[in-house]
Amino acid sequence: MEYKDFLQKKTFDNLSKQSADSLKQMLNDKSIFQAVQDIQEILAYLATIERPHISELEKLVVNIIEDIFPIVKRENITMNIWIGEKPGEWEEHEEESEGSDDLESMILNIDNEIKRRLINGISQGASIRGAFAFHLFDDKLNKINDNLVEKYGKLLKDVFGIYDSDEAIAMLLAMVAQSGGAKGGESKVKVKVKEFKPDEEVDPEILINVWALNFPMALHEAVKGLYELVSLQGFKDLGADTAKRVAGNVDKLENEPEDMRYGKFIYDALNNIIANSNYTDPTIKEFFFAEVYQMGAKEFIPFIENLINDELTPQQKRWVNDTLKDIDDDIKADDYDDLGIDENVHPLLLRKAKLALYEYKKKSNLLEYSEKFINDTIERWKQDNPEVNNNVARQLIQRFDQIKSGLSSKLEVVVLPDDLKKGNRYLNLDFYSFEDLVKLIKSIPEKESNIIKQAIKRFVDKFGVPPEAAKDYTKRFLNKRETLKIGITDGIEELGLSSQDILDYIPQRLRRDNTFLDPRVWNWDDFERLLDGLFPVYAKVKDGDEVDNTAETNADKIYNKDGLEVYKADDVKKCIQYNPTNKDTGTKTYGWCVTQPGNTNYDYYRFRDNAPTFYIVFDRNKPSTKAYGRWDDPWHAYVIQAKNDDTYIITNANNDRDLNVDSWEKISTESTIDTEGWNRLKGLKDLFKSIPLSAIERGRKMAAGKNLSLDEFKELSMEDKILYVLGRGSKNSISDELLEVLPRFPKIKVEGRSTTLTNVAIDSGQEIPYKYLKEYPALAKRYAIFRFRHTDYGNTPIPLVYVQYLDPPAKEKYLETFDNNLTFEYILEFFGEELARKYVNEEAKKLEFLPPKAINFIDNNNLKQLYVLYSKLIENWQFSSNTNISREELEKQKFMPEQTVNPKPLNYSQLKSMSSNEINTIISLINKYNRVEKYSTLLYALPFLIKDNNKEYFLVPNKAANENDVEKWILVDKNMKILKEYDEDLNYNDIYISHGYYVNDEGQVDRILDLKSISSEE
Repeated sequence: MEYKDFLQKKTFDNLSKQSADSLKQMLNDKSIFQAVQDIQEILAYLATIERPHISELEKLVVNIIEDIFPIVKRENITMNIWIGEKPGEWEEHEEESEGSDDLESMILNIDNEIKRRLINGISQGASIRGAFAFHLFDDKLNKINDNLVEKYGKLLKDVFGIYDSDEAIAMLLAMVAQSGGAKGGESKVKVKVKEFKPDEEVDPEILINVWALNFPMALHEAVKGLYELVSLQGFKDLGADTAKRVAGNVDKLENEPEDMRYGKFIYDALNNIIANSNYTDPTIKEFFFAEVYQMGAKEFIPFIENLINDELTPQQKRWVNDTLKDIDDDIKADDYDDLGIDENVHPLLLRKAKLALYEYKKKSNLLEYSEKFINDTIERWKQDNPEVNNNVARQLIQRFDQIKSGLSSKLEVVVLPDDLKKGNRYLNLDFYSFEDLVKLIKSIPEKESNIIKQAIKRFVDKFGVPPEAAKDYTKRFLNKRETLKIGITDGIEELGLSSQDILDYIPQRLRRDNTFLDPRVWNWDDFERLLDGLFPVYAKVKDGDEVDNTAETNADKIYNKDGLEVYKADDVKKCIQYNPTNKDTGTKTYGWCVTQPGNTNYDYYRFRDNAPTFYIVFDRNKPSTKAYGRWDDPWHAYVIQAKNDDTYIITNANNDRDLNVDSWEKISTESTIDTEGWNRLKGLKDLFKSIPLSAIERGRKMAAGKNLSLDEFKELSMEDKILYVLGRGSKNSISDELLEVLPRFPKIKVEGRSTTLTNVAIDSGQEIPYKYLKEYPALAKRYAIFRFRHTDYGNTPIPLVYVQYLDPPAKEKYLETFDNNLTFEYILEFFGEELARKYVNEEAKKLEFLPPKAINFIDNNNLKQLYVLYSKLIENWQFSSNTNISREELEKQKFMPEQTVNPKPLNYSQLKSMSSNEINTIISLINKYNRVEKYSTLLYALPFLIKDNNKEYFLVPNKAANENDVEKWILVDKNMKILKEYDEDLNYNDIYISHGYYVNDEGQVDRILDLKSISSEE
């Protein structure tokens, strides 16, 4: 079973696209033959180099795993590593799972097999990503041999890169078929329970045994073993026999190539949940994965698919947030199991008690040390160093008390003398000198969440950076911090950058002792330049953003001659629009921060004292090709900021730096633009003008970072009130409290015309619920007309309560445009009988859904008769909570909610109550319209027609006798005789259909099924 067989086409296409991109990145256009040849050469080289250092490398694998996966020490997991020849005792660890070729068993466990296959892929993905962690110990590896780090990197790129090639996978599968394939390593998980003793808590002994040909593959297999241990959580409820059968059917060597190909991207999607959260405990990831794995297969598979497609439902997102919080709470609570709490009390009360103690201890100072002990310790330190400061010493002791309980997991990364590491001496302050404690405290890794908060606060408070931008840049910096650390000595190979190229981005003052690794010491301009130059973000364009935006015909193309195009980007939307979108990836082509949808820095720059105006320039004479992620000619596209003091800032396509020049002519001498490019640009100075801030921009500048209460708003001058409404309104963020009272303010003068603050809000783009304008019909009418005619109303239709203010042509336009936001009930109430009748007859011709109330409006008698039957077929259909809500609720809405219905299948008792004529009509409709896309709504209402040679049956759910029982699917003949009962988990061609419909591979609703392909979990 291949991934394309059990994933939705959209999901598989997404993974395939990522795989294609990965192939290019990993192999750099190297042929598969060349990659295999290189692998063989490197393996032979490593076999010679590693042989004298096997013991050292085996220990290093354990050190790395314990360092990057603290859960290993936390859960007392033992790692046994063998590098080189497979040990003689290895096969003793083997325990083969038995598969089953029994068709019934395969159907029974199909979802669990898909789940296991996906989990296997995630484990492979984790091990691929984790294998590159050897870079954390480059210094130790370099001591063995200067070429090891380079060889390991090339080996892993080639080995894992070829799995993204169809050609390579075909070759690997052929090898597996012929000889079983050659393995470069294996990992096995053992969980043993020691002998039980009364009155003792018995912990299981967990072993991960790893064998591999060489060091990097051992690291790969060790990570895989850890994640195979985590994966055990996914099948503990299946029962031993079923779990064994599932494993036997799935855990096959021929499945590994695809697991390695696609699993890394599924792992990345899961890992990003943790990376983008605010939780910092290093063990939370594995616990979270275990929780995901414990989902039932029916929940797990759609969760993973939605995650891959970045389409988690609100319920799934809520589950993620709740689960992470619970895990974090449990981790904190587990840290205090030794506090003497009675473990027999109610679990919830116990956990709350532990959390309370955790918070108390975190806030308390010097819990364990008496005043005498503190004074004696400080006196001891002063005997060795008379300059010890009392206050500093006390702070150090306080900090030591806070961190010592977690020191055991950090011994490899903190600074401690060897004698303090013996036994548990590091926990006893009596053994520390003042200098020892200073070095220890300085070397303690800080919580990343604290670093982020402090960095954001500094950037916002000191440099006026928008909070969202500060957060985005800080997180991006921390994600790339290790790359930077390596880059200042070795360069960044994948970007084609030398170590000097990296150092050029780091101010001299931050280079000593790696100070630059702390985001809190950077000035914003240097910080932004570093990240935009080395690690630019190419934001993804979301639904509703411009996609077809090459800016070919826009009126703001102010120059187009000799292959040079200049665009005036004098507002944020234009900046985003004129940065072209890559239609293959959906991301922006250039990394300029003012051009990224969702997180632009436009206002930050525009609202500076010199109020720069942005111009985007494309030189079509130059190539727009890339190598190592950077543009071959960075001057094929660039941004010029024209400031109001006749100076300029110019930034090229690589976003290397913002070059400030104090005159137009100096662009040619102080930038790296070539002579031909400058000759095309130099005579265009008059095009690049600084445009003063508009009224809305002045409003945004005035309102930036403010969310005034009503009383605070009242205290503003009228000029500032106007600016505030303009600024907040342009971001659709005026508070409800203020929207309610705006109509009560007196008329004002704006640019010579008489108006109101509400009109200012309307003109700026603010959405206003009807309840705030209900008593002001003139304002309500203006709002309705303005929103309908002058805004992008196609995405946010006004609530129907505003329709009363539209003229007849506008009402018809509304009906045509927003059919997804309308129902018959709404049309009758808000548009009247004439338009309701027109709507009903148009829908009836298409056999679309109509409620029973609409039948009397159908003019054609034959259609009317058909809809009487139709109304019986849809008796079980349910509307969403946003459908047909009351007028009162509509008055509270800022836009018209989409109207949705959830089709529910016709059940046996309903079908049985129909006449023979109606049964025959149903069969006729199914045969006539099956798989016809335009009639898909009708098809959702019809039951399944089952064909077995020349015989026809119905497949319907049988309504449960009791409310708490589950409906069973049954097969009945035309006389309603029950022929067979199925379990509720009904499948057709391996597709779960118990929701009541089946969509085939072409996306067509299929109501005619083959009896032989129906199965259920019985």
